[in-house]
Amino acid sequence: LRWFNQLGPRINRKAFSDEEEERLLSAHRVYGNKWAMISRLFPGR
Repeated sequence: LRWFNQLGPRINRKAFSDEEEERLLSAHRVYGNKWAMISRLFPGR
C-alpha cells in the first residue's frame, strides 16, 4: 500500500495548478474535512 500511496512513479508531485487549487477549495466547502472523499476528485495526486 505504501508503494501506491507514496512511492509509485505515477503519482503527480508537482504543485497544484490554479484550476486544481480552486477545485480543492470548492470541494472543501462542499465536503468539509472528508479528505477521503475529496481525494477521489484528484486521481493521480
